Amino acid sequence: MVTVTVPFAYRIGSDAQCLLAGAQPLKVAAPALQSDLIAEFERILPDAHVPLVRYPDWTLRIELNVHAEDNAVENVPILCHAEGKERRVVFGKNAILISGSASLEHATRLAHATVYLAQLAADAQESVPFSREYEILASLFIEDPATVRSLGYQSTWSVGPSALDKYVRPFVDALFPTRANGSSSVHLASQVRYFVQPGEGVLTETDRNATELRLPRDRLPHLVGSDWPVAPSAAAPHRSVVHLVTFVPATPMEVIVPLGEERKLAETWITHLRDAFGVRRVRGSVQVDTTALHFPDSGTATGISSTERAVFHLSSAVTHTVETIQTLQALVRLVDQQTNLPVSPTIAREVQSALRGVTSRPTTAWSDMHERARAARAQAEAAFFDPDMVGLMYFPDEHKYAVYMPLFVPVLVTVLSVVVRELRVWQKERKACIEPVQRAA
Repeated sequence: MVTVTVPFAYRIGSDAQCLLAGAQPLKVAAPALQSDLIAEFERILPDAHVPLVRYPDWTLRIELNVHAEDNAVENVPILCHAEGKERRVVFGKNAILISGSASLEHATRLAHATVYLAQLAADAQESVPFSREYEILASLFIEDPATVRSLGYQSTWSVGPSALDKYVRPFVDALFPTRANGSSSVHLASQVRYFVQPGEGVLTETDRNATELRLPRDRLPHLVGSDWPVAPSAAAPHRSVVHLVTFVPATPMEVIVPLGEERKLAETWITHLRDAFGVRRVRGSVQVDTTALHFPDSGTATGISSTERAVFHLSSAVTHTVETIQTLQALVRLVDQQTNLPVSPTIAREVQSALRGVTSRPTTAWSDMHERARAARAQAEAAFFDPDMVGLMYFPDEHKYAVYMPLFVPVLVTVLSVVVRELRVWQKERKACIEPVQRAA
């Protein structure tokens, strides 16, 4: 079994921090809480490993650490005391409120919460294919603008770049923070297209005469026609495009989301983007053994809660780390199998950088670990798919013999047969010239 180590770090909150969270500081020392936490965690999860669902040969190993309140550790949840007799753990924006009156009680609640979060991270959700950069393209496709206007609806919308930046950008930045140079790995764009026809056979005559259009699930994959402008942009072919499509057919219908209400459209899109990027829903209350875990609803500004964002970063970091290692292993096997395959200095640097990204000690901030793992995976795939590493350009010797021998062997046989025949003729002529001389002597 191969192991990916993930740090679960916490910090005991001070008076001011816990007061902002609506609670009180824990009356316990950090070393004592860490000792009890490790003991309780090993009791609940004896080997401290969580198997990865998508990778059966891999496990997630939890590394626990509790810091004192005077320890300046950034991006680590603070621990506070929750009032009440209920055995619970409440996840806030920047704090975790734990009930209990002793270190062991706090450790038991925190161990249950840690195991639950680790199990969520080990079960990564399906998402769009990995890419160094993404483009989210919001499209409005209208089959017949005249019909739409005759029904009193708009034939365009106000969801342009400014609206996308207002409603969608906060959600995107929560998942993929802005780089140090100020650039983003997710780009937003929108378009409006008229006279766009649905796929053939998708809308029947009954559908066009209906007052409300509802397509069955089995017909949805055929809705996008061959002429729909959904191809990747020629200006940025390296980006993976996520399409948010709104299609308005030329038929009387009931508009569920008015095209002019950009906020409602944005809320609908964020719901689909959560599924596209594999953001797990972590809300409400969950009972884990004797502890009740309470998670907040998603933030109104970003569409994702702090707990959901943390689980996404941790789960994605683990997935990217595993994929990076598997890609590098495949590259090593490729080089070992083809001894005459050259490895350029550029590829060697990308491999070394990817290795540093997955072998260096993980940071306590899961968002930083996520960005580092994404960069390592991008470098590993860039090395593996480099044009100079195409295996078909470098054939084994036996393949070369199989290709060239049918071409050259017939020619060589003909040339050799002619040479042998000419040698025999020359020998006969030479013998004929030597024999009279010998008789005369």
